[in-house]
Amino acid sequence: MSVKDKIKEKITECMKSGAGFERDTLRTVLGEIQSLETRQGKITDEECERIFIKFRVGVEQNIMILQDLPRHEWDMAVLAKMEKEISIYDEFIPETMSVDDIVDNMAFDGDIVEVVLKAPSDGAATGMAMKLIKQKSDIFGKVNGKDVAEAVKIFRSRYNEVI
Repeated sequence: MSVKDKIKEKITECMKSGAGFERDTLRTVLGEIQSLETRQGKITDEECERIFIKFRVGVEQNIMILQDLPRHEWDMAVLAKMEKEISIYDEFIPETMSVDDIVDNMAFDGDIVEVVLKAPSDGAATGMAMKLIKQKSDIFGKVNGKDVAEAVKIFRSRYNEVI
């Protein structure tokens, strides 16, 4: 079942159970997906997941701004609502591998080791590693680009210590 179909199914469940906040949150995301489809045509599940991530990041930024304000200017209920919104988005965002797991898996893949260690910079190594990791998604699963960049830095520093 596609991510879009899962969203629609979840919206229907929310309508039946009276979960209005969750229903409205998912309708907003679905609207964004449909808008993107209107512009681009059919979109992939990964693009749908990126939309959830975009919404999640926006709420996280709002929470950081809110927490910088004096307590009397905001209500704890607003913060709780934002945290609930994040939990709704998290249901549709796949778990990614941790930095430590990426480093460990990189060490056992000769192709990635070679590319990462021969690259002239961490940035170049990260780009090449990401390409190989995507090709080997059965081993690595979902990864976050920032986590791969951090893993590359750790991996390269460990290797340089050994030499």
